[in-house]
Amino acid sequence: MLIIILLLLHMGLASSSPAWFFPRRICTGLGDRIGTWLTLASLARLQNATVFTVWCHDPSFMMPEIRVHIPEWHGYTYSIPDLHSSLGLPAEIVILHNDTGLGLPNVTEGHAAPAIAGFDAVYTIAWQTMRLGSDPVDASLYAGVYREVTRPMLARAAMKMGNEGYTAVHIRGPDDNTYAFANTKYQFCTRKVLIRLRRMRARLLVVTNNVSWTVSKFGSVLPPGSLDYVPDPLEDWTVLLGASAIVQHAWEGWSAYSSVAAMAGGIPLLTTYSGSLHRYDAISRYGRVPEEFYTCSRMNEFFMLHVENHREVEDGPVEI
Repeated sequence: MLIIILLLLHMGLASSSPAWFFPRRICTGLGDRIGTWLTLASLARLQNATVFTVWCHDPSFMMPEIRVHIPEWHGYTYSIPDLHSSLGLPAEIVILHNDTGLGLPNVTEGHAAPAIAGFDAVYTIAWQTMRLGSDPVDASLYAGVYREVTRPMLARAAMKMGNEGYTAVHIRGPDDNTYAFANTKYQFCTRKVLIRLRRMRARLLVVTNNVSWTVSKFGSVLPPGSLDYVPDPLEDWTVLLGASAIVQHAWEGWSAYSSVAAMAGGIPLLTTYSGSLHRYDAISRYGRVPEEFYTCSRMNEFFMLHVENHREVEDGPVEI
């Protein structure tokens, strides 16, 4: 209890603001973590509160169902100060290295929508997945506060990336933590989208977790110099957040990494997955699919509204 009092005093919150503890360790990717933190921060701001949570270092011990597939996690680790300085996390979130027995009331989950499949990061339904206390959340108030919470992150990215518009392309390739999709065929419109972007000389910045795989699949249709050959999740997050538009290649039409960036920045995102079990269908069972999200069937609308205005036109189209 002494630790929590000292922390709250340090933040100037001990006498005026309630505090909660989020007990679930978010043990998947950086996008899942950021998305949930933004939800918690938005709920906290509605109550002028603070939420404490614990950093997950090794998900294999927290997620028994994947341990048979991933006996040792092959992910990224960061220092908590680096996360705050690089991402500009909201002040309402305090990330701890371990659970020190804070004695705070827990954030509760599993209300009108389950906190699974990224639902706890989708601002149109996330407020239904968890609560601080027993009172229900006003959806319209939540949406406005979410924009307030994410605004400093967006400003930070804009300052770093500049005002010249570009389309960010996020290719979520297979890696050591991918076990469910290795031998399954999926349908994508990715090559069609990339060819169209290159023909119109759109300004592209490509980020991926698997450079060699991305080059083998899409190297022939990517503009020279567009691919970052040294993936850095924190730097690449800034690239996504600073974009005018995002193209996402990811299984089931979902990668929290680029999807959360799109929602946080109000950035239109075209996901190129066109197969079954689409994540947007699952989201729609609990509420509205965010207006930022486009699918292959709305490709023309996406290009007309969000890409035509930031392309290089002086040299004309490129033939592939």
